[in-house]
Amino acid sequence: MVASEGKTDGDHPRSVWCLHPNFASDVMEGVHPEILAQRYGEEHMHPTEDLRIVYMPALEKDYDKHWFLAVVDLSDKQVYQFDTNATKESKARRRRVIQCMLTALDGIVATDGYKNLRSKAAPEFASMEIMSAPGVPKNSNSTDSGIWVMQWMAMGRRFTYAVLPILDEERIRIKMAIALLTGRYNEESGALLAKSAAKTGKRD
Repeated sequence: MVASEGKTDGDHPRSVWCLHPNFASDVMEGVHPEILAQRYGEEHMHPTEDLRIVYMPALEKDYDKHWFLAVVDLSDKQVYQFDTNATKESKARRRRVIQCMLTALDGIVATDGYKNLRSKAAPEFASMEIMSAPGVPKNSNSTDSGIWVMQWMAMGRRFTYAVLPILDEERIRIKMAIALLTGRYNEESGALLAKSAAKTGKRD
């Protein structure tokens, strides 16, 4: 059940967890860690001793539908909050959501499916300090917050907490479109890839 460090799942290696956006809402609704492990474990939280980075996107539906991101960096046992519209009030409110997700992670790695992770000094997520990531721009609205979150998550295993306040929206939208078209859940992806290969062959 433990994946090798080089094995990948899509754009992200098994040493990186990219949690589903619904994870945060499930946690805040009180879903039990056992259920969370069943719901997200195989696709988004593959048990591995090589875990290094955890990306946790969250959507505030009641507050202008604002997206923010928490990233757990196990190399320095730090949690970074990425938020483009963080007031004093919203920052504290969203930090409570992050803390709840960290507590849920502790509950998940305590389940039977994560024994291998526990055998290698499993991290205590809830005890890690949460700090604001430097370089994040401060916007007065939430219209592009989702694009920012996608750009930060695209770092994958090359994560750095010191980011530039520059949004490459076109590149991110193209990358997401390609991922959707060629992803495992698109029933037409095989045909699309075959057509692309055929056209490439003709040009050559």
